[in-house]
Amino acid sequence: AVAARASSSSADPWVTLQADLSHPATAYLRQHVVGGRPVFPGAGYLEMAVAAVHVLRHGSGSDPAGGATALANVAIAAPFVVPNDAAEARVRDLRVRVNAASGELQ
Repeated sequence: AVAARASSSSADPWVTLQADLSHPATAYLRQHVVGGRPVFPGAGYLEMAVAAVHVLRHGSGSDPAGGATALANVAIAAPFVVPNDAAEARVRDLRVRVNAASGELQ
């Protein structure tokens, strides 16, 4: 799992889940190589999307078990290349956003 934090505000309909790829626990991501480049795994995108929906429905401090989430029409337009080292990763965060009104994911 990737360490992530959630943010939202009453004025903004979007809930954002942000993964910090500079965290030492994410070093294993560089081992997922496709076409000679380390890329973020597709399952990771789905985990983050489900987590963002969970935060929207239940809040960030709630128990992660509780209810099923179905995703439909998921498309990953381009791979996210994982930074090669911690210095480069400091400026590289991966974000998933869900709109509270429409349910749209970005």
